[in-house]
Amino acid sequence: MGYENQQINIFSLKDAGKPIAKIDCLQKTEYHFDPVTMSLSNNKQYLAIGRSDGKVSICLANLEKFQVLTVLSVDDTEFKEEGMEGDYETQPQSVEFVHFQPNSPRNVLACGCGNGVCVIFELSANHVRWVKQRELIQPDTELNGFTKAVWMSVAGETAATRGGPRLLATGDIKGTIRVWDAAGGFEVGKIENENEENKAKLPDFCLSELGGHEAAVMSIEMFAKCLLTCSEDGTCKIFDLSGEEDRV
Repeated sequence: MGYENQQINIFSLKDAGKPIAKIDCLQKTEYHFDPVTMSLSNNKQYLAIGRSDGKVSICLANLEKFQVLTVLSVDDTEFKEEGMEGDYETQPQSVEFVHFQPNSPRNVLACGCGNGVCVIFELSANHVRWVKQRELIQPDTELNGFTKAVWMSVAGETAATRGGPRLLATGDIKGTIRVWDAAGGFEVGKIENENEENKAKLPDFCLSELGGHEAAVMSIEMFAKCLLTCSEDGTCKIFDLSGEEDRV
């Protein structure tokens, strides 16, 4: 569990009275930050913690030695000129989601930020450093931050023996759903049902855009071959991605 005092606690469900492991401070910095989102790697060795200062803490998820290993940066904007009420003229945006690629033999991590940039990191084969593999950049990044995302995992089709899912579906502040080629590998073409004009407007690594919402996407999940979304506009959508029918 993450707290506003920068503390992360691990509890045992058998005895939830007190934490069995904790980090009192994810990183000593001049500026305050909060844990926003967390994800545990497939091998249960690493805990990624998205923070309100545009950074991601990678922790060793070991009860005997629960500690920060490194810090990744998604938004490098500096804090500048603090005002009377604690506001800054410039400051980094919050990391809104971190998701390890599921069912994968690799340690691939998607980190989406309120600045409209999602960085895909991968742990090197020798487990020494996290390498930036690609950046997924929204159009109009300053006004169109990421909010939620999900790896598009489909039973029987994206198993670990096949490398795990490579497509990432994201939602943003404006209510747009985008499907990205996030994990790399062989080149994937644009979705066939996109017309040529729309294909030309898609940002790099983006395969398709799905509309339907008029406000920020608050949740996005996969169920079979359907994408389930809900928004601040009060609507929930189900997108059928099976290809058998083009329907919402």
